[in-house]
Amino acid sequence: MESPRIGESLFMLTGKWSFRMYWFLRGVVKKALLHSVSAIDSYKRKRIRVEGQTAAYDAWDMTADTEGHLLIHGCEAVSLASLYGTPLYVVSRYILERDYKHFYKAFHSWYPNVEVCVSYKTNPVPTVLSILHSAGGSAEVISHFELWLALKLGVPPEKIIFNGPCKTPDSLGLAVSRRVKLINIDNLDEIDAIDTIAGTQDCKQQVGVRVITSIGWSWQFGLNIHSGAAWEAFRQIRMRIHLRPVGLHLHLGTGIKDIGVYLRAIREMVDFAKELQAQLGITITALDIGGGFGVPTVYKYSPLDEKLLVNGYPARLVSGNSIYAR
Repeated sequence: MESPRIGESLFMLTGKWSFRMYWFLRGVVKKALLHSVSAIDSYKRKRIRVEGQTAAYDAWDMTADTEGHLLIHGCEAVSLASLYGTPLYVVSRYILERDYKHFYKAFHSWYPNVEVCVSYKTNPVPTVLSILHSAGGSAEVISHFELWLALKLGVPPEKIIFNGPCKTPDSLGLAVSRRVKLINIDNLDEIDAIDTIAGTQDCKQQVGVRVITSIGWSWQFGLNIHSGAAWEAFRQIRMRIHLRPVGLHLHLGTGIKDIGVYLRAIREMVDFAKELQAQLGITITALDIGGGFGVPTVYKYSPLDEKLLVNGYPARLVSGNSIYAR
């Protein structure tokens, strides 16, 4: 075998050296840039501690003291953590009440006969629930425990909506005995169950039907409008002497931020309600359109922040506007 000539050997060595040098220099530049970004961010944080700037905290109605400690309406987060330990979840009553009123007003300003029902599944913390009820919220429960808790917290039965696909005989018995405002039927089997319980108590229970529209979840819970399943449910309910059909309920999904999705689904509900009135003589007086409304949530790290974290630097300081933009 013929040996490579000297020129070819130098070219091969030079090529390998260039390749390795490229990646070495690339790594050096990357680290230098990350260090520079982190240094600038550190300077901003020092300015907050020295000048008492609020940075992103004002987006959540919070501030920072001169030591850089987070203040939640005057309560120092460091002191709270020392007192109660970590992890620690802190809820602001002021923000909770303010946001509830803002949410309610957004609907009430367009349609006065509106009611906001607080989801117990979402946050079953008694004090939080009590604050929302004090602000005017009703209760939306999906289990025996949640129904019991709502009654324990003093929520009037006429302000309780009972939803969910897994209602037990005991939970239905409790709901009917206390005459809750509305039980939304999730499947055909619940029709006989509720009618039987109401019959033993010689009362007439108001019910609705969870419907599936052409928008959102369409495979798991509820009865489909377009397949005729929802129609059949109301036909059967009308024949029960201890049931009073008054409602339609839908749940399209979670984190929905497209208003058009809700408008299309509600339009289908209204059209279906008109058919029920015209052909079965059933008057729908309650449209339950929750939940799934998307809301601002925690800040998501950008690709640059993730690179900083991977390389041992803290994520950058968050600006107030970027929290809601994401």
